[in-house]
Amino acid sequence: MNPCVTTGGRSFHGSYLYYMHDKDSESRDRVAWTHTVNMLTRDPDLAWKVMAYTAKSQDRLKEASGQVSTGRKCEKPVMAYSLSWHPEQDPDKDHMLETALDSLKVLGLSEHECMIVAHRDTPHRHVHVIVNRIHPITGLVASNSHSYRKLSSFALEYAREHGLEYSPQREENAKKREKGQESNYRDNRIQEAWDKSDNGRSLIAALEASGLTLAHGNKRLVVVDPKGKTINPVRHIEGIRSKNFRERLSDIDLSALPTVDEAIDRKRIKPKKKVASRSQREDQIKKIRQKYRLHEQETAISELRAEIQNAPWWKKLIGLTRNKRESLRELQDDFLKSKSDAEREMADLKKLNGQDRSHRENFPTTPITRRNHKSKRSHSYDSDKMKDSSPPILER
Repeated sequence: MNPCVTTGGRSFHGSYLYYMHDKDSESRDRVAWTHTVNMLTRDPDLAWKVMAYTAKSQDRLKEASGQVSTGRKCEKPVMAYSLSWHPEQDPDKDHMLETALDSLKVLGLSEHECMIVAHRDTPHRHVHVIVNRIHPITGLVASNSHSYRKLSSFALEYAREHGLEYSPQREENAKKREKGQESNYRDNRIQEAWDKSDNGRSLIAALEASGLTLAHGNKRLVVVDPKGKTINPVRHIEGIRSKNFRERLSDIDLSALPTVDEAIDRKRIKPKKKVASRSQREDQIKKIRQKYRLHEQETAISELRAEIQNAPWWKKLIGLTRNKRESLRELQDDFLKSKSDAEREMADLKKLNGQDRSHRENFPTTPITRRNHKSKRSHSYDSDKMKDSSPPILER
């Protein structure tokens, strides 16, 4: 299990939009399940609002709890980190959740508001933990210093407990710290590329084979990883200095190397999906409804239903409305079939537009059952347990 800590942020809404949706889309296919901590709601759509309100009410919380109101206001109340397992490991939901809760205790954030989001868009299992640094009772700000060091020690204990270690560098750094020696994180890909090369061209080729790009930084030559992060390669190669690094690159023209921005743009191979505008989507929905005559069928069902209800009681008694009731059932069956076909076509259209929301209804309920329809707000989100909702059919 490997932790990764972000730099933090100011917006809980931005974190919610990123972690609770697919990249460059409004769908939620990559979200496996969510869990909230120290909040009354389990709904992730409401949880970020609770966390944002707590951060906004920091001064009032301090005053109510008797804390000193002086001090600099917290500019980045959002703390986020991830816990990733190796593809060979297959932890279940309970194990991942328990590990995430234990990591909060290690960081001293067990009393803070938190939202845990599990993703399934990668071969390896992983969860994202979004924490509110503002204490919900005292209003005090939790320190995030040495967070990575604490999580690294936590991951080391986790590996020793389960007998699996996929990061040998972590164990080596831990031994150095125990001896009082300085320990630095090293990217093994850069060290391997340096060992395999003997000149600048072979070094650049070895880096490119590992998904890394050599580029011009603000002050020095840097390496850009697939995620766009810049790395000083000299710090990841043992026993060399900047002078030695440049000497190996003497056979190439350094001015021909790309800048960091150019290197990042080259890595953006996948273009963003073109999403239709709101007016275009409304026109497409309108055309689909006209194609399947949904509005006409709704009107016919409503009129026939009203005619049956307003019929005299003696006609109902002797069965004169029986044929109309049978016609009503046939109309409703035809409407449900047309509606199902329209929803299927609409789902395909939304996939093309990158707006797929299969867990929501695309069309209203039928006129027959609208009176019995009640909207309910779900307080949990687990895509594995979701069931497709369909309108009830008139009992015969």
